[in-house]
Amino acid sequence: MLHETFGRLWSSTLSGVLRNYVSLSVSSVDQVTYQEFIQSIPNPTITATFTLTPLEGKALIEFSPTIGFPIIDRLLGGQGQSALQARELTEIESHVLSNLIDEGMVLLREAWRSMIDLHPELHDIESNPLFVQIVPPSDMILLITMEARIGNFSGILNLVYPYVLLEPILSLLSAQTLYAVGQRGATEDTRERTRRVLNRVELPVTVELGTAHCTMRELLELEPSDIIVLNTKTTTICR
Repeated sequence: MLHETFGRLWSSTLSGVLRNYVSLSVSSVDQVTYQEFIQSIPNPTITATFTLTPLEGKALIEFSPTIGFPIIDRLLGGQGQSALQARELTEIESHVLSNLIDEGMVLLREAWRSMIDLHPELHDIESNPLFVQIVPPSDMILLITMEARIGNFSGILNLVYPYVLLEPILSLLSAQTLYAVGQRGATEDTRERTRRVLNRVELPVTVELGTAHCTMRELLELEPSDIIVLNTKTTTICR
């Protein structure tokens, strides 16, 4: 439920940034070892490690190359084409993608806020998953797999949370807690953001003081300073 919210938030942001249709939806939630996850993804791929302060440790987000490179190509002014063959990211591509992931971290915090106030922060981007060891290979992880569609391209986006990272807040990860928190209402920050968005909305407004009936002849014979009597009394308007 948390990551469906994250998917909707980031889809909306990416659609505006990439100027293309973007859809992110959770396709599966699994518990596997970290080694099983590393062996299941391609090499090279696009991985980014991040922290979740105040939790200790690192989490990971992985973009399959089939969506990672179209995103980068689009951000660099291209048509959103995929790479001809799998390769590692250049320094420029890593920097461009890091800015996009930073925005995603803000939205991930917003999604988690219904449970706990975390502060996700990007740590590093790496192309070779074998160089990314956030936990020992045999440790258990929570694997959130999301299906991503960007224009005509589709691929997988994986979010990895080690068990040791989530252990301090496991008691909060229940539907009952989510519903209980949701019933408390929006935070003041959320209300302020909503107010700012609504303040920019243009809404046509018309004011009708009253009506009057006249013939076409009377309308054609109207001259400056003529008075048209409406069917509304001034006391009614004051009320």
